Amino acid sequence: MMTSYKKMYFVIIKKIFSKIVRFFYLKDCKRNGMIYGENLRIMSGVDFGSEPYLVEIGKDVVISVDVLFSTHDGGGMRNKKLT
Repeated sequence: MMTSYKKMYFVIIKKIFSKIVRFFYLKDCKRNGMIYGENLRIMSGVDFGSEPYLVEIGKDVVISVDVLFSTHDGGGMRNKKLT
């Protein structure tokens, strides 16, 4: 019976830690230029890429689990010869 309490304790701690990490990650992205509206809900594992200033999200948006925003402009392609 003690193990079920331990499992429940770790699940609660994991959820709290996950919410804290998402909160500070979103604050950091906003500090780096990302724009987002009210009521933004982000699930775990979301990655706004290396250039969050290219991301603009409206209001009342939910972003699902493990979403990756590809925020590159393809600038490396300018140097390649296209045939």
